[in-house]
Amino acid sequence: MLVCPQCQFENPTTNRFCQRCGSPLKPLQAILVKGAFATGAQAVTAAAGPTTAPALKDWLVDDLYLDDAQRYQLRLGTDASRPLTDFTQVAVIDGQPGVSAPLLVDAESSADEATKTEGLAALTAPYLELQSQLFPAIPELHAAWERDGYVALILEDRTGWRSLVDTWQEEEPDPLEVLHWFYEMTELWQALMPWAGQASLLNPDNLRIDDDQILCLQRIDQDRDAAKVDLDALGQCWQGLLADHASDADSALLALADGMAAGKVLHMDQVQEKLATIAESLQPPDPSKVLAEDGEDAGGAVVAPLGEDDTQPMDPELGVGLPGIVAETLPPPTQADIDDPDWNTEPEPSMGIGAGEPAPMPDSADFVAMISDEDLMAHFDDSDEDPAEDITAGDDGSLGDLPTMALPMQLFRLDEVGRTHVGRHRDHNEDSFFSRTQFEKLDSPDGPRLKARGLYILCDGMGGHAGGEVASALAVSTLENYFAEH
Repeated sequence: MLVCPQCQFENPTTNRFCQRCGSPLKPLQAILVKGAFATGAQAVTAAAGPTTAPALKDWLVDDLYLDDAQRYQLRLGTDASRPLTDFTQVAVIDGQPGVSAPLLVDAESSADEATKTEGLAALTAPYLELQSQLFPAIPELHAAWERDGYVALILEDRTGWRSLVDTWQEEEPDPLEVLHWFYEMTELWQALMPWAGQASLLNPDNLRIDDDQILCLQRIDQDRDAAKVDLDALGQCWQGLLADHASDADSALLALADGMAAGKVLHMDQVQEKLATIAESLQPPDPSKVLAEDGEDAGGAVVAPLGEDDTQPMDPELGVGLPGIVAETLPPPTQADIDDPDWNTEPEPSMGIGAGEPAPMPDSADFVAMISDEDLMAHFDDSDEDPAEDITAGDDGSLGDLPTMALPMQLFRLDEVGRTHVGRHRDHNEDSFFSRTQFEKLDSPDGPRLKARGLYILCDGMGGHAGGEVASALAVSTLENYFAEH
């Protein structure tokens, strides 16, 4: 079955258009390249074409198809009378969507077979080399051939994906997410350098964002004068992006872009180091460091800065507030205390255990903290209002001053269940999962206890890509075998 990308209707594999909405079932884009282009330091010249630029329809087979096998057809509404330039992009559909796409299509023999081979190889090489390494940033190459002085590349159609500019305008992304997109650009820049493909990152319209917020390319543009494409060009591109969308949090990023555009930053590793420094400065503060800087050590209790309504002490080991429990603040030990053999004995419990009764020490794996029901309920008042109504989110999306409570835990039973479903949009399931739980039952005069160790693995598919179910199953088995051995 072929799932329509527009309405999600399932169609037979022989259909070229959706039975429900009429959309093409496998929309693609064709890139037609003519003339000299550069790959690294070596210039490659495609086979010579006619002296005057022909119209697109003059290059087509039977005024409709791009290839001799008549598989790739112009999409409805495409202007076939437009002239063919050195670089022409047209929308096409796959006339045989249920058949595996050929990676390279043999075309008619050329008078200059060596030149044709070099031109075809130079344009397809970055796709073939980088597609698996940088998925999904690099578009999938379906087919390629050469005819009448033009190299045709058939790529997956990403024109309908959100552009970086539109995503930035509509969603107002977090500064860390913007920083991550810029870092992805630096990685793609380095990966594309051997094929002079850095120009792919200088056209904002070529930068797309997928459903997982990953920066992707519509196509790879191989610049004809790659020697002039340097970091200053990337800096100017960043300046343009930041000028329209920058916030106060992006000031450091704008300063970096200015330095690149001015030629003050000459190496990509310097750019990446600066991006890492900016990312570190944008990270939220470490609570433990905040306590160490703003709090005051008072023996066995940790005193944190309190708001007007904050009254709960801090647990010195868990580092969280214990509501309704009065903390005993002990002075720092003296040398005499340390020398006293009775000084470091465990104190009698004061929560949930009667005075003078022996206190069994709980296993740390079974208990997070021992707090009586009375202590927990003392935190809540007797009003009829719903406690959930008082929970308000802070400016950063957190739960504000809501205290973190350590609840008593003891394992009595543990069940696991797993199930996966194909859903409504696809014709086969690509997800895999695995679960294994080992139990250990302990019995003593203090009562029975149950311990458990579990391994739970869930691997999503590859979004409908070929072999997604194989990839997820392989990931599950690899993790299962690793933990079995270690």
